[in-house]
Amino acid sequence: MAWAAISKGHFQRRAGENELMIKLMGDTGKALEREHWSVTSQASFKLLGSLQETDIVTRLRHAWMSLRFQHPGIATVFNGELLEYVVPDRQALQKWASETFMLVKDDGKTAAGDVIARLSPTPQATMHYLEGHDTVILHTAHWRTDGYGALQLINDFLQLAVKHNDTKDPGSLTWGEEVSRLPVSVEEALLVPPSPAPAAVVTEARRCFATTALALGAVGLPYLGGATTKARGTRGETIRLSRAETEAIILGCKARGLSFEAALHASIAAVAFKAASSGDTQAVAGEAHSRRYTSTIRRSLREAVSEVSGTPASFAALYTSGWFVAVEEGRPWGEYAAVFEREYASSLSKEFLLARRAYANLVLERLRNPPQPSSTTGGGVLPSGIDISSVGDAAVLVDPIHRNPGPGLEKQGRQGYEDDIEDTRGLEVLRVSVGVETLTRHTYCFVWIFRDRLELNLVYNEAFYESHTIQGLLTQIKKVLVDQSSQKME
Repeated sequence: MAWAAISKGHFQRRAGENELMIKLMGDTGKALEREHWSVTSQASFKLLGSLQETDIVTRLRHAWMSLRFQHPGIATVFNGELLEYVVPDRQALQKWASETFMLVKDDGKTAAGDVIARLSPTPQATMHYLEGHDTVILHTAHWRTDGYGALQLINDFLQLAVKHNDTKDPGSLTWGEEVSRLPVSVEEALLVPPSPAPAAVVTEARRCFATTALALGAVGLPYLGGATTKARGTRGETIRLSRAETEAIILGCKARGLSFEAALHASIAAVAFKAASSGDTQAVAGEAHSRRYTSTIRRSLREAVSEVSGTPASFAALYTSGWFVAVEEGRPWGEYAAVFEREYASSLSKEFLLARRAYANLVLERLRNPPQPSSTTGGGVLPSGIDISSVGDAAVLVDPIHRNPGPGLEKQGRQGYEDDIEDTRGLEVLRVSVGVETLTRHTYCFVWIFRDRLELNLVYNEAFYESHTIQGLLTQIKKVLVDQSSQKME
């Protein structure tokens, strides 16, 4: 699945099975002119020093073109089951930038959430700049990258904007050299052998796939509309904890041997049970089942990719995995937290890594040949609920301060980033965010820590939930998290 030139400047490779899997999921939104699970990342910033006097729109547009040179994966496209990339000449580069870099004029009404709610599928990644808000929004198909990569791309984009030389034309870069940075699939990066896989790898793939059955009959959220209600735009409600609250949670979790992700996951489970409607429990094949909350444990494969193949994981690539986990209603919060901590802390075995192709093939088979609905499992209730995805410390992915290179200013300020910025020529990142488009009744709680503050972004489709309902869920999740993280494990 290596990239190969099929003509001058035109490169192709076969898409990996995980890319095909996510592409097929995304295409379920085609009829609505949307893309399920497409990724958005954003950053709000403040210009510093003399950078405030520059033409920021031109600077950002040039940075976007330079980002393609640095991360050409943002300009790859699907063609059947192939990925393609074409090296641009000067004219093609300008055309690409005019189609993918969007200026959103300040009309006093349009916020970042409004832009995201109106996003539609595009062949290549796009960047929006909200004039008057100093906010940029990256939008890309999920097969191209994940939450970690989307934030890292935002970081490099902003750094290029700060470094930009007003007299340098991105078209003068050595185009053609960037093909050496085209991302490989996760299967290639992990050196997964071609099919058929060894028996131990097949067994691991089937074990992971079997966890999807836990979603059947899981508790959900009461939603608006019925089975024929069409999805509309995706929105997100956020809640940002103070530094004091964040520090108390982190210290409380550390004292109990918990990650903040496990504690948050447990809190979401507790709120999900409380919020679930009584009709969400579904009997399977006539058997009685206690109510359970099912969600995904998502794990980055970027460290494994670097260790296995010896090359840095590309930001513009999909290097994430996951599996389902369920907890039963009526158990103590501490028990939920312990379950999730075991999952987050578990090491990724060699068999798990090598099973990424076989697992994706099992999912692809299910997507292409879905099981027929059963009268014993339907019940008229469509799947809904709250899932979770964490990128951890976002300051590892996005520098809070970007300085224009110069004598004594090379350091990127991940520590002590609030010191001595008054005279800095550069850019201060105030907030970041990440999320996905959802066209189902599922909601997704994205979580990160940035500038020492924990932030939750609960994304939902506006056809199925009202903003006050989602904000109410966030308030409850925060309360449970704050209250429980200050108590002893039960």
